[in-house]
Amino acid sequence: MLSKSTTLLFGGIGLVLIPSFVFIFDSYTSSQLTNYAKDVLGVTTQDVASITHQEVKKEKPPKREVQALYLTAHTAGNRESLDKILRIIDTTPLNALVIDIKDYTGNIYFDTQFSLPHELGIVKPVLGDLKGLIDYLHSKDIYVIARQTVFQDPALAQSKPEWALADVDGGDWKDWKGVGWVDMSMTQVWDYNIALAKDAITFGFDEINFDYIRFPSDGPIKDMKFQNYDGSFPKHEIVTGFFARLHNELKDEPAWLSGDLFGLTTVRRDDMSIGQLLESASPYFDYIMPMTYPSHYPKGYNKFENPAEHPYEILFEAVKVANERIQAVPNNKATIRPWIQDFDIGAVYDRAKVQAQIQAIKDAGGDGYASWNARNVYSINDYEESHQ
Repeated sequence: MLSKSTTLLFGGIGLVLIPSFVFIFDSYTSSQLTNYAKDVLGVTTQDVASITHQEVKKEKPPKREVQALYLTAHTAGNRESLDKILRIIDTTPLNALVIDIKDYTGNIYFDTQFSLPHELGIVKPVLGDLKGLIDYLHSKDIYVIARQTVFQDPALAQSKPEWALADVDGGDWKDWKGVGWVDMSMTQVWDYNIALAKDAITFGFDEINFDYIRFPSDGPIKDMKFQNYDGSFPKHEIVTGFFARLHNELKDEPAWLSGDLFGLTTVRRDDMSIGQLLESASPYFDYIMPMTYPSHYPKGYNKFENPAEHPYEILFEAVKVANERIQAVPNNKATIRPWIQDFDIGAVYDRAKVQAQIQAIKDAGGDGYASWNARNVYSINDYEESHQ
């Protein structure tokens, strides 16, 4: 087995350096490179994985105004299900997909080269040939975002109990849904997620989207016990420290970074006891993605009896206020790209309500959007441009 392989770029041509061997690839596909390495160089399959893993872009992709749909790993990894989604993209302004690589279960849905998840038995590679999938989507000019949940991670909490968010009475702490979290005050947890993101980038993702980058918002909150947090300072200092670490470790990688925040962070000035402050995130992410689902706003918000019935007003205010706030941050680097609602909670979300959100984002100066439906049930009609 090779002990080391290194890729250097000269004028856009990649040199893969292996002990005793040097070969050049420029227009070779992964399969051509694989066959060459096996047949001519006589290296092993495992070595080839190490080599071809590096046949990826070395610069961040051009920025674009993303109009995305969210997909679970199971949808993206099933060709029939994926093709249904692609038919929607082909006939609408949609141009991007957000695909789970690690969701609320904590399972890893691609064959990561990061060894720890394999050792813990939490790799479930339902995405299959991930590089092939991303290459295929890129061939259709689709921008591909990896969604990675962070601190809500029951698989890691169970497999590494020393990293789990603990209960003051002993054992692991769980939220009201019975889901375990990892301890967001532990840098080992931070580094685990950074290592996973770095590996995902090598498969060709254009962006990594981080979700659940906060303290829990429900459950027996007073019973939480942390390794490195005693409540003597604000929670947002822990979360901001994580944001800074993400940025410092990933800023030079060939992918953009986005972070999901509660929708109310756009208008609230406190961290709502979850550690999220808009101004603390904007220096460290390229895109801030507030989860501005109108159904998630409380009854009476802005005097609306049912905020879900007012998608334009909710989205317009959120984006407008968020833009004003981040533009006042001296070292801001982010733009606002909200999540929008495409599911029937609080109201039936038909074309009119989906389009109202999209229009509000445009009117308020937002930078695109990502649409959420947990079951990935989307309608062409909701996203087609008006023919009036």
